[in-house]
Amino acid sequence: MLHTTVKLRSFFLARRAVYVPRMYSTSTGSQNASTNDSESADASSSIVQRLKSSLKDSMKAGNKPRTLVLKSVLSEITYSTKASTGKPIYPHNILSKAIQKREVASEEYRKGGRSDLSEIEDAEIAIIQEFLPKQLSDEELENVAMAVAGDLNLNSMKDVGQVINGIAKTVPPGSVSHVRLPQAALRAVTAKLKARKEV
Repeated sequence: MLHTTVKLRSFFLARRAVYVPRMYSTSTGSQNASTNDSESADASSSIVQRLKSSLKDSMKAGNKPRTLVLKSVLSEITYSTKASTGKPIYPHNILSKAIQKREVASEEYRKGGRSDLSEIEDAEIAIIQEFLPKQLSDEELENVAMAVAGDLNLNSMKDVGQVINGIAKTVPPGSVSHVRLPQAALRAVTAKLKARKEV
């Protein structure tokens, strides 16, 4: 798995990703762990600061829809911080979950013929995505999923969870929505199992 993961690490560094998962780093020891924790903490602090700054600007401009979205996600971060009992919380995870809820709602509205409500959800998603790392393209996500699946000993569709975890540990936090990630993992597992049968 090392050969593939080193390639993936180089790929994301080339995209100027702000985070490289610890298990895929070429460095070792407690110094490396401390560096990664520090980078994650800095990134988390930056997200919150940007959200607060944007909220002030939005309120001054009288942009009610944007203000409501920003207040909502900041409220969720505050609640999670208080409920964490001292454990670190990562705003990018909270934002990703907020996007996931809206993606599900948007799809349901679209299926129900309420494109007007679906568009509102999509607009809120766009606002939240401003505070997350650059989203992986479909092609980039597909390449990561296939690489992860290719390095695992997959025996059935029940192993899709391994691929999901592998992708999550490989890509920068917040760069893939909770909806797209399992879909990509499912396609990768299906492709690998199909290729094995054809051999």
